[in-house]
Amino acid sequence: MQPVPAKPISLSVRPFQVANLCFEVGGILGESFVELGSVVGAFNFDRFYMALRGVTTVPGPHATLIRTVHPATTGDPSRLKYDSDGIDDATKPAPNSGSPPNPFEEPPPLGDPGPVLDLSGFGGKALAAMRAETSKAALRKAVNARANAFITKYGGTPKIADAMRQVMPQRGENINRLSELSTSLRDLLEAAYLQDFGVNTVLKKTLTVTSGTSGPNKGTSVTKGPDATVLNTATNDYSGKENQTSESRGLEYRSPNHENVARDARVQIGLGEEVLSFVKETHFLDRIEDVYQNELNSIDADVNQLQVAYLNTILMSPIDGIVTGVFKNPGDPITAGEPVFRVENNAVVLIVARVVCRGPISIGSILQVKTTLFDTPGPPAVVVEAPIVSVRGQSEADLWEVVAKQPNRDAAGKQIFPLGYNFDYDNVEVNIL
Repeated sequence: MQPVPAKPISLSVRPFQVANLCFEVGGILGESFVELGSVVGAFNFDRFYMALRGVTTVPGPHATLIRTVHPATTGDPSRLKYDSDGIDDATKPAPNSGSPPNPFEEPPPLGDPGPVLDLSGFGGKALAAMRAETSKAALRKAVNARANAFITKYGGTPKIADAMRQVMPQRGENINRLSELSTSLRDLLEAAYLQDFGVNTVLKKTLTVTSGTSGPNKGTSVTKGPDATVLNTATNDYSGKENQTSESRGLEYRSPNHENVARDARVQIGLGEEVLSFVKETHFLDRIEDVYQNELNSIDADVNQLQVAYLNTILMSPIDGIVTGVFKNPGDPITAGEPVFRVENNAVVLIVARVVCRGPISIGSILQVKTTLFDTPGPPAVVVEAPIVSVRGQSEADLWEVVAKQPNRDAAGKQIFPLGYNFDYDNVEVNIL
């Protein structure tokens, strides 16, 4: 196919990706880890969120999500790995991890281990962080509470389940036995009351007190004369006994037969409640492990909310690129959605052109640009052939707006176009292939 010449009206280079990074919440900027010209890597948010939730992927034709027993933990299964310190280790650059690049030097290709921030783990590290001590404390508290719950209950699920399956049936047997014993006691007392008092007898409450005294009593009398001579001696024996009985009648009446039936009814009602409680606690014994796992998952979900809330105070870039704008510094107030940094990806650029072309232009065609960069004397030194990814006709005849996508590294890995570069029309030849 013969090239179709096009007359350029405007021709410029734009970054393929631009991100004005902002926080989801407001606050005070506490730390900044980058400056103008710093090269940053994309943070893998999806992978990190899956690590927080305990989801892993298995390689294959189609990635399959698998829910692990617990989210990421330390060597102790009760202790979640990503508390505030764990999140800091995974997202924030280590102190003195390297000096930022000189913005006046040629930036290295993305992935070059030179001044690029650490890309290990989940990708690029944080650009900045807010003051978030309250969120840290809440997260640490939740992680500790989860650890205690795991140690005291959920970590021993197999043993607890086995014990419940052994003890609970015995509890049911004891409830039935108590019911039978209460019925038997009612019948025995009813028979005794019928024998002593008859059917439906009503008794008036009576109190009788009986007291008595008895015992021997000996006495001796002596008769003496004027000269103190004993004339007569007499000994007498006395024996006395006294009995006293008092009886008081109250106004309260008793019915032993009815009271016996009422006691048994109350016992049966209480045992009925025990039966309901027993059924509620035992009907899922075959799935007690699932119940405990769901409870633990709910606790982990609550912790995950606090993890994400703390993560929202740390600013990461979703794209690879270079910091080309710094709008906030540590100590500045920040509102949610307010830009803090601008990151632009210059590894791939978009060539945006307004051209006059008498032939049709379609997506997938090739935009060919022959030019001399930076007014270098001599014939055109650079030939760019980029696939057209967007095309739109303008109101004027034969005027088109064309966007082409082009890698911005040459064979030696050097940058071809600086961001925002505008072509010199005197030394530019444009064709549509």
